Amino acid sequence: MKNRFLSVVLWDHALAKSTFSILCFTALLSVSPFGQPALMAQGVITGQITDAEGEPLPGAYIKVLQTGQVATANETGLYRVEGLEPGIYDLRFSFVGFKPELRTTRVKAGTAKTIMHVQLKEEVIQLKGLEVRANRVELAQIGPANALSREELTASDDARDLPYLLQGLASVLVTSDAGAGVGYTDLRVRGVDATRINVTINGIPLNDAESQKVYWVDLPDIVSSVEDLQLQRGLGSSTLGTGAFGANLNLSTLSDRNKPRAELRLGGGSFNTRRATFSYTSGLLGHRAKAKEPEGTFLYGRFSRILSDGYIDRASSDLRSYYAEAGYRFARAELRFVAFGGHERTYQAWYGVPAEYIDEPDLRTYNPAGTEKPGEPYPDEVDDYTQQHYQLFYKRQLSRNWYLNLAAHYTKGFGYYEQYKAEQQLDAYGLLSPSVCQSGDCTTDLVRRRWLDNDFYGAVWGLHYTNNSGTFNLSWAGGVNRYDGLHYGEVIWAQIYGLSEKDHRYYEDRAVKSEANTFVKVTYTVKDRLSLQADLQLRQMDYAYAYRQLNQDARASHLFFNPKLGLTYELGSGSRLFAFVAHAQREPNRNDYVDASPESVPRPERMMDYELGFRQMNQKLQFALTLYYMDYRDQLVLSGKINDVGEYTRINVARSYRRGIEAEAGWMAREDLQLSLNATLSDNRIRKFDEYVDVYTELGDYYQEVFFRENTPLSFSPALIAKGGLQWSPSFLKRAWTLRFFSQYVSRQYIDNSGDERASLAPYWVSEARIGWSRDLFARSAAPFNFPGAAGREKIGSLHLFLQVNNLFNALYETNAWAYKYIVQPPGGTQYLLGYYPQAERNFVVGGRIGF
Repeated sequence: MKNRFLSVVLWDHALAKSTFSILCFTALLSVSPFGQPALMAQGVITGQITDAEGEPLPGAYIKVLQTGQVATANETGLYRVEGLEPGIYDLRFSFVGFKPELRTTRVKAGTAKTIMHVQLKEEVIQLKGLEVRANRVELAQIGPANALSREELTASDDARDLPYLLQGLASVLVTSDAGAGVGYTDLRVRGVDATRINVTINGIPLNDAESQKVYWVDLPDIVSSVEDLQLQRGLGSSTLGTGAFGANLNLSTLSDRNKPRAELRLGGGSFNTRRATFSYTSGLLGHRAKAKEPEGTFLYGRFSRILSDGYIDRASSDLRSYYAEAGYRFARAELRFVAFGGHERTYQAWYGVPAEYIDEPDLRTYNPAGTEKPGEPYPDEVDDYTQQHYQLFYKRQLSRNWYLNLAAHYTKGFGYYEQYKAEQQLDAYGLLSPSVCQSGDCTTDLVRRRWLDNDFYGAVWGLHYTNNSGTFNLSWAGGVNRYDGLHYGEVIWAQIYGLSEKDHRYYEDRAVKSEANTFVKVTYTVKDRLSLQADLQLRQMDYAYAYRQLNQDARASHLFFNPKLGLTYELGSGSRLFAFVAHAQREPNRNDYVDASPESVPRPERMMDYELGFRQMNQKLQFALTLYYMDYRDQLVLSGKINDVGEYTRINVARSYRRGIEAEAGWMAREDLQLSLNATLSDNRIRKFDEYVDVYTELGDYYQEVFFRENTPLSFSPALIAKGGLQWSPSFLKRAWTLRFFSQYVSRQYIDNSGDERASLAPYWVSEARIGWSRDLFARSAAPFNFPGAAGREKIGSLHLFLQVNNLFNALYETNAWAYKYIVQPPGGTQYLLGYYPQAERNFVVGGRIGF
């Protein structure tokens, strides 16, 4: 037993000794240049980064996209990335003032070092407006955002207004008064209405200063000039203009304009819809071929005409728009002038279809507008408005790290809506005459026009700094704006006089709104993977107006401080986590003020927004998941209450919220097949509020009864929105043909805030399909162009044709409505008067574009 124990000890000692020797030898190999290391899979990529002339770029930034590893070049431009497993890697090389480069390399097993030298080219300075550095964010850095390029917008363009090109995005819903997407259209994001969605175009505020809404009908076919757009959901990044309480929508129409191009778009379809658009870009004129950077003059112009009869009776649209741009590009600066605008004449379809008609096939498109006139509906019950925008931009690169943006803008708007009104009280229009009222009848039929004539102008600026490695970014931006608006009404005909009373003004209101806005944004990358974003905004608003009923001058003034904080963590392999918390305030709109009295002026709205999300992006799969909680204080909602001057007004409710989860996914199943899905599941509620209901007694008396409501759903905020899309460009047809399919489901929406299902929009599911054919055009000596793309022939343009079918399965559905609740005693019990906005049944559009 003793000998056996001794032999075991000796064997263990020998084993330990040999093991130690092996470990030492392995360690020696790992540091020896002649041996293979034990961790031979750990490779290194190294090299030098220079400019085009071979000068080193110290501080240049290198990022491995698959792992998230980063490195910076030293004073001689040398860099080194270590600890890489065998495989293929994409590396992004960047340096301020130079175009980023994306390179792919392979790290082989057993190879200790991979050499990759990179030369970066200096970046041409392009004026893209303040929104690039001030209003916009890197996707998913400071909240959920989606971007659409010019190519993506063009692929969906079918003459409908811009909101319809956004309907595939998460949490977005669109509606059309005329039912066919031409004329008055609107959008909501997370259930938030358009007055709470901030819109800028080239960094300039687009929302109407008083109503805080964007009327897309005033800018028909603007999408034909949009280069790209970004939609930020939630509070989003600080921006100029009205406060964002649901989303920021940033449009850019500014591009490099380097290449000459002409394009013609034509189309037509159901409801006698017709569209024609022509655009031309000169390219750089007087460009010096040997110049280090492109310099010269450029011109761009577009004219569009869109006509439609609409789905709803008489809901016709006659829309014209233009866009013109001229600029000069210097070596390190750019000056650009932009002018665009539109004129619309639309027959009113604002009133909706009475509820009792909505299920009747012959009455579903009934339009009550103009029917107060005896006999045939009044033919000129129209909205006629012109809006013109002028913008001047200057951008300069002050140094490799500093950029300056300056812009001035002016918007002119003027127009009216005309109405035939029956049995109107003469004294309400200043037409009262003792001789007329001797019979006791002091009413008349008349035609009135309500005018709006306004001017909006101001200046904005932005100063931006980025360090050489791109790990620190600073933006300071701001603007001052002023709005002068004149509202007045005219009687242009009165039956009782038997003659025209043109230019007789029966009311006149003037309003002036001034705003100053400044914000600072800082982004700092900590330890390669963690980025912090701070965003501090200060906004001053001053509004002078007159109470509508009291004819007294009044003024509202507010100073808002809106801080935001976000962080992003790179998980590697294209994965990212982000968190965002923000506080914002915004003022009431025009109607909230002018319909009030000194005793019932509404308070500003406040909101805290909390966002937490995950995003995965690679070549085949993109996935995003966002949790959000939007906590409101003093949100303004309709409650049926009549204030102390007899007007129905929105009231502040102490607490309300929107909370939900948004999921987005995109999958490239094959090179020619793409699938996309998104869904929003949400809960949107008012915690407590008093609902006021009009009560009419059999004696003709009138009063309001109050009902206490608790935990009721917010109006127009469906609990579920689900969307799916497919795009297939068959490779066996050389991708000349493209099939696109889109479908969406929207759950029940309540029309008011009581939660009464009688006042709700039924769930709907609607789909559309599009088939397109594209072909490049090539030059040859015998003819201007031909189709075959033979080698050696120069491509001079492209041709695209499409057929789109909307509401593919012929669903009968409504996307908007209004409700009036009342009680008649006896018998008592609440009743509703409802108006719905039905959307078009199955319809089609055909069109094409040709560009050279």
